[in-house]
Amino acid sequence: LVGHRNADWRERAGTWTCLWWCAAAAEQVRETGCTHVHAHFARGAATLAWVVATMAGLEFSFTAHAFGVHRSRPEALHRKARAACFVRITHESLRPLLPPDARVVRLPTPLDLDEWPLRPLRAPGTPRRILTVARMAPKKGIADIPAIMSRLNTPVEWTVMGPGTPPVEAPGLTFVGPGSPAAVRAALQASDLFVLPCRVTPDGDRDGLPVVILEAFASGVPVVSTAVAGIPELFEKAKLSHHLAPFRDWDAVSRIADSLLTDMDDRDTTITAQRGAIEAGFGPGVVDALAALWRTHHRPPPR
Repeated sequence: LVGHRNADWRERAGTWTCLWWCAAAAEQVRETGCTHVHAHFARGAATLAWVVATMAGLEFSFTAHAFGVHRSRPEALHRKARAACFVRITHESLRPLLPPDARVVRLPTPLDLDEWPLRPLRAPGTPRRILTVARMAPKKGIADIPAIMSRLNTPVEWTVMGPGTPPVEAPGLTFVGPGSPAAVRAALQASDLFVLPCRVTPDGDRDGLPVVILEAFASGVPVVSTAVAGIPELFEKAKLSHHLAPFRDWDAVSRIADSLLTDMDDRDTTITAQRGAIEAGFGPGVVDALAALWRTHHRPPPR
């Protein structure tokens, strides 16, 4: 498994500059009896996996996330996709960006549902709490939060958890820095609403399907987001497309948020639908399906 997301420098420098690394990795692959090489990202990691697998006499595959697809040169991405025995995508919006003659398989990100229990109901009259968990990257829409807050009719305390320098300040908006998985779980348990106003940046960068949205769905925290990349696919499965807004439509985001903060029937329906979508499509069966793909493409290591 090759997991270097930020291996772009290897790709820019060219494969020849890291042949020593690939040769050492291929030798390790052979010594451990590995029968398949998989990369978790589509840029430099997939390039390395391709070279290592070729040296080791094995097949390779990779997972294509939004970052790797939208930020790759199409010709390089297509060449790797055709060489791979399969390309895993986590949502359908990526399929049209890959070559039609590549084997593309949709397998969503699995969640251990035992780690994401439904949050308890909070007492009426307590302050409404909104949570956002994200890096301070432009595509996450953090800079749009003050504009959304100013349009809300419900008083809220809004917490943003994630690494990076906060791009904005606003009364009632608190940045707490990065948090561990346990801290994210605790923050979700203490929140009434999860909002992630994703956007498409001028250079085309965008999110795919952020895992934290899946975690909020599983935890019973109503989610408001924007119709970007793979996010609509999840909301459609839960029959909650009306909880999505066009990106940078602050009026729509605030309107949906107000409803979920005040309408108990809307909240109850949303929580049931979100949890059901996760249980149906993102459980441990995804891991079994991915393992079955690897077994299908098993090739005994050369002697």
